[in-house]
Amino acid sequence: MIIPLRCVGIDVSKQYLDIFDEGLGVPERIANATQAITQI
Repeated sequence: MIIPLRCVGIDVSKQYLDIFDEGLGVPERIANATQAITQI
């Protein structure tokens, strides 16, 4: 079985987390808050 590599980048700031998952191919911005992080 071959497991393909997948990269996820997260840029952390006080207010936001900018997330890019190459598997999805689209950037996403969420609030840097417990509720938003647990939802994702």
